[in-house]
Amino acid sequence: IIVASLCSTVVSIVAFAGTYETTKYLIETEEQLPADDMYKGYISDGLTALQREDYEKAKEAFWSAANLDLSSPDAYINLGIVAIGEADYESAIRLLTQAEGLTTSRYPKREILYYNLGLASFMQYDYAKAIDYLSLALEIYPDFGEAMYYLGRAYDSHDRGQEALVAMTKARNVFARKGQVEYAQKCGLILADLNTRYRGDTAVVARDLA
Repeated sequence: IIVASLCSTVVSIVAFAGTYETTKYLIETEEQLPADDMYKGYISDGLTALQREDYEKAKEAFWSAANLDLSSPDAYINLGIVAIGEADYESAIRLLTQAEGLTTSRYPKREILYYNLGLASFMQYDYAKAIDYLSLALEIYPDFGEAMYYLGRAYDSHDRGQEALVAMTKARNVFARKGQVEYAQKCGLILADLNTRYRGDTAVVARDLA
């Protein structure tokens, strides 16, 4: 599992190519946290439990936070992420959609919300929705390698070979640039398979990449 905490109240879980590995990102957004110290404590406890993959304790903490502040999307995003960790993708989509309804255009790190919606949709085999959500995540944060990776896989599953080649090439380049060699290599293996199956016009793919 790739765990990405792109704000101090949100952790993102990724099942990456069938393996389970951990990496963390942290960007403070103190101004977005409620003033209630009890709310912050529940969120902190939930994140600690989530990082240990103790999903029951994480859910208990995040639900406690949600009940304290019904207008904040953070607890619902984390509850959706817990559901992804438990492979309960239907519940994840419901919780993340609820969180989406509580956000505005000023909410920080909306790419994490859209990414997880895209990931849950992909896991539910709803590739069209996955493409839509992952594209939204990438509009906000174009250097989001995991989102680009799953976008490539969603395009492939949707029989959109040329777009799959472009997205997976971009994902490989992002991972390589960030020094995530193992992930870049996995993208390279998928690209070899895509090239074998689609044998698209390489000039068109190069143009799209440019």
